Amino acid sequence: MLVLSASAAKKSSKKWAAVEATVVDQKGNPVEDAIVFTLDGTSSRKAKTIVMVMKDMDFAPKFVAVTVGDSVSFPNRDTTHHHVYSFSKIKKFDSRLYKDGKPKVVKFNKAGLVKAGCKIHDWMKGTILITTSDRRVFTDAGGVAVLKVARGKSVRLGIYHPRLRGKHTKHEVDVALRKGKGTASWKLKLKKKKKKKSTRNKVYY
Repeated sequence: MLVLSASAAKKSSKKWAAVEATVVDQKGNPVEDAIVFTLDGTSSRKAKTIVMVMKDMDFAPKFVAVTVGDSVSFPNRDTTHHHVYSFSKIKKFDSRLYKDGKPKVVKFNKAGLVKAGCKIHDWMKGTILITTSDRRVFTDAGGVAVLKVARGKSVRLGIYHPRLRGKHTKHEVDVALRKGKGTASWKLKLKKKKKKKSTRNKVYY
């Protein structure tokens, strides 16, 4: 276990600032699972592969956040074939039709938002947010999140939620940092929650 001296710990703490973010919807209700992320800087960690499983005729999870350089794997856990694809400008991809075996793996080299789907089951929708830095955090049930950022005079933050109306880039803000702290707040217009479509009495191939 690494033990820092008091002076080293104090020096390390001076490198970071904490931003408290609060997110509500158009009715003023707290928004859970909104992701707040920094638009400043890059990541120095090794690239990772995140898994977005195709299971029960849907993506699980339906939303993932990754860092530039990371990859997403799409294993098929259903007993039917799937054909994962995306027409998003940030990253276009198209898999073969597959049921098992080696999954489709896609590497993301640009920041932005990618919508994925299945060509033969059009209700299957997944979303991938790619950020330049791995400094990001989800809001809790109270719509609050605390994000650790590099210390400085200010930081630029972005926000996204899977039910957000319009482009998420319109909600980017600059947050002033004073004495290692800052605050940010958003009021987002969200779409209504969709009911999951029933897969009963359907034939798949």
